[in-house]
Amino acid sequence: MRKSNRAEKLAEVARWTRDRESTSRPELCRELRLSAPKLAGMVRDLLRHGVLMEDGHAASSGGRRPARLRINPDYAWAIGAELSQNRVRAAAVDLHGRILRRQDAPYPRRQSHEALLESVRTLVDGLTDAGPEDRLIGLGVGISGIADRSRGVSVSFPAISSWQDIPLAQTLAGETGRHVQIQNLVRAATLGEMRYGRARSLRNFIYVHLGRGLGLGMVVDGRVVEGASHRAGEFGHMVIEEDGPVCYCGNYGCLESVASLWAMVEQAKEAVSKGVRSRLDSLNADTEFSTAVSAVFQAAVQGDRLAQNLIERTSRYLGTAVANVVNLLNPEAVILGGALADVASGMQESLCSQVRARVLPGARQPVQFLPAALGEDAYCLGAAALEFDALLEGTDKLLRRKL
Repeated sequence: MRKSNRAEKLAEVARWTRDRESTSRPELCRELRLSAPKLAGMVRDLLRHGVLMEDGHAASSGGRRPARLRINPDYAWAIGAELSQNRVRAAAVDLHGRILRRQDAPYPRRQSHEALLESVRTLVDGLTDAGPEDRLIGLGVGISGIADRSRGVSVSFPAISSWQDIPLAQTLAGETGRHVQIQNLVRAATLGEMRYGRARSLRNFIYVHLGRGLGLGMVVDGRVVEGASHRAGEFGHMVIEEDGPVCYCGNYGCLESVASLWAMVEQAKEAVSKGVRSRLDSLNADTEFSTAVSAVFQAAVQGDRLAQNLIERTSRYLGTAVANVVNLLNPEAVILGGALADVASGMQESLCSQVRARVLPGARQPVQFLPAALGEDAYCLGAAALEFDALLEGTDKLLRRKL
């Protein structure tokens, strides 16, 4: 029992240090409620195994200045991959969340699971020499759609009806010879922001991503919420307009059908097709999606009435939905990802004012609105963090020999 408790405390010391840029022995004693002699032995073991490293000294509160401790970035590294509707990307990542190397693969024209998995395999093969091979601990994959993390199964993938219950983790593990974990793409980005980004010091927050669709990640007491069947955070299918347009899920008035970038572009195209005078009159069915999004935001900056109304309408619907989640979960912060993180989009201020107007009075003051810090790297960083979290769960994996 004593060995088991010590092993748990060793892993806890490593995790606590990982979650901060640096710490000190006195701080660890205070926060983890450990005696100085007991902690000294644990830190000595973690330093000896190379898990922790000393890095400078903290300010003195009297007496000798204590050494600063931090996680050793070279102790292990992992590969994080993003498998989304429009991109296949991977990155080699160290324990500090620094990207050692990135690689993108051409998006396969044939969107079958075989073609997409082949792209991931190619990227992994090209990254295995980014660090010492014996320190590569595994591969994490953030994937669009519904992902059953516990079974390593990709349940479904957007717009590919034949994609059903693909044993993604098992297949990739067999073909790469690496430990593999998978996670829904938005939850992977949420984990990335929590470990290495804007939410590093937060225990309770929500991550709202506005892109072609909508995504929501929820963190409660330091844990990403998964849900009973791994579908927590289906934010885009919150009904916001009872008699609204039909959604691809078959329901009417889903948030995604009225307040996503895709919905905004479709509304712009419909308006100009009906003769509305606007700088957007060149938009048509053949306009590339990213081009159309950029055109709407640019037209709004130039004072175009249609574009400004579309952005205001999207912000109003989205702000109402975010306020509902804030009232429900009472988070410390709302992390704004995707187009919401870009000040130039003109949506940040509008959405935040909409939320503040709708949350309960007692919740107005504490909640912060923070732009995501990691950008498009959040997916790969969060996917790699799945492997680092597994490494730091216990000493069996953390230490390469028994103590």
